[in-house]
Amino acid sequence: MRLLLLFFCFLFSFPIFAKDNVQFYLEKYGRANPQNAYVQQAEIVFKRIVAVADRKHHRYPQLAIINSPADPWAIALPDGYIVIASKTLEICYKNVSKEVGDTRVAFILGHELAHLANDDFWHQEVAQFSHQNQALSQALQHRPQQKELAADDRGFIYAAIAGYPVDKLLTQDFFQHWQQQTTTQIHSETHPDPQIRQQMLQARLKNILDKLPLFHFGVRLSHFERCEDAVYFLREFQKIFPAREVLNNLGFCYLQLARQDLGQAAYYYWMPLLLDTHSQADTLDLAPRSAVRSDLPSRRADKWLLQAKDYLELAVKTDKYYVPAHLNLAVTLLYLKEIYHARAVIEKARKLEPDNLMIQGLRALILYEEGLETDMWSQAIQLLQKLIADENVPTSLIYNAARLLDIRGRSGSDALWQRLAQQHETLPPAIRMIVCEKTDCPRPTTAPSTIKQWQPPIEVGTYIRRNKTAKQVLKKWRSLPFDWQLELYGTVYQAPQQGYELLEIAGYLEMAVFNQVSDLNPLILQDYCAAPLQKRQIAQGELYFCQNWAALVLNQHVKQVWLVKN
Repeated sequence: MRLLLLFFCFLFSFPIFAKDNVQFYLEKYGRANPQNAYVQQAEIVFKRIVAVADRKHHRYPQLAIINSPADPWAIALPDGYIVIASKTLEICYKNVSKEVGDTRVAFILGHELAHLANDDFWHQEVAQFSHQNQALSQALQHRPQQKELAADDRGFIYAAIAGYPVDKLLTQDFFQHWQQQTTTQIHSETHPDPQIRQQMLQARLKNILDKLPLFHFGVRLSHFERCEDAVYFLREFQKIFPAREVLNNLGFCYLQLARQDLGQAAYYYWMPLLLDTHSQADTLDLAPRSAVRSDLPSRRADKWLLQAKDYLELAVKTDKYYVPAHLNLAVTLLYLKEIYHARAVIEKARKLEPDNLMIQGLRALILYEEGLETDMWSQAIQLLQKLIADENVPTSLIYNAARLLDIRGRSGSDALWQRLAQQHETLPPAIRMIVCEKTDCPRPTTAPSTIKQWQPPIEVGTYIRRNKTAKQVLKKWRSLPFDWQLELYGTVYQAPQQGYELLEIAGYLEMAVFNQVSDLNPLILQDYCAAPLQKRQIAQGELYFCQNWAALVLNQHVKQVWLVKN
């Protein structure tokens, strides 16, 4: 009689220990009751984990929950099935919150999906951050234990990417709980000690959190249109945490690069892009007929757009309910002239958020572009005119309605251009230039005599490697150096107690972040700007910005201020 396995890997075994066909288990135990609440919830969790998990061997994973009171607790089979016992679900959910139960099941299923993927390079990556733990390093020398630790690690990451609070696996003594519930014994040759598993996942979690600043600085650089630098930060974080928001922001960056390369042609329409500032690791005048050109002015723009498409499609695949990626993908497809594909994507987004005005406005443009052969102009302009009747409508919709009216030479566009001109100082520079070409813009507002200044501990732009004062300040700060093949190198500095983060690239201080600004009212941000504040919609809030700074505002509260060189 084979030994039972410890913790999740007591749960997890390989086909050599049992029959390798799902029919064997279904015939022997039968399916669990599909009406059972635990079974229904496990099916939901499985769909979320499958969406983010690696897939190999051309096998689409499927789940079979069997009516087994004990072993096999969970097993991955060569035919692509994950078999899990109803008793396993009971152990996971009993006497804990639904959130904790879901997280446990997500980890178990992720572990088994990792066995299917069979990532043989995992131990090399983990060795980079586990070398200081002697017991863990020894466990990594044993190939069978490598496989189990690898599956633990991947399952942990899959669950985290899917949005489950995996840190709670480590704060609760589930290892001991599982052993007691299953009366499992330890097989030291094939499965590491439970304490090693705990240390492994703690090391992985620390690695993710240590690298999290790379994601946030990638986002900040993206906002300041420094995407050439931002992609390095985002790609580095993607290596350890390829979550939907990371993929979306990479797509956002490549789309920004394409728009920069396209120049004014990119702004024939004003198409919204959504940047996501939040990671789950935390607790955008050619031919009058169409803005979508049949030929691109440069190969670079084409390359950026195709890369944006790849990342955004992957983000949508990772989470089919994630609206920012749908919106950005629809914009990218519109630029690529893949109109019917863009229509399909925007319709999915509309189902997810039917009241989202940006989605409705973009849908109107896609309808027009899609109907160039059958003339959908009337339907598109009717949609936009209905939307812009609201005074609080996004200005991008007003701009696009004016564009469509101009295409047909219809009356009414002049009033819309003038409506935009009244707020021209808050428009993005490229859009402002077009608006002021269309109609006379009011003279710029006179700047106040005194403007408040942000005061970072070290002035942005300082070459800190030769500055003794800066070196002294940073000496006790937490540091995260990066060096990506000499193309981009520097250090992220953090002083959590003082609420500062600094980004140094090639010796120069490029950005300062203020985190302790919760007492700052969004209404007084204008005091720090000589011109009217601009505002950008982001995935979970807004960015107020002016020249060389931006304030992250969530639920009407300022959370951070980002400062770059003026």
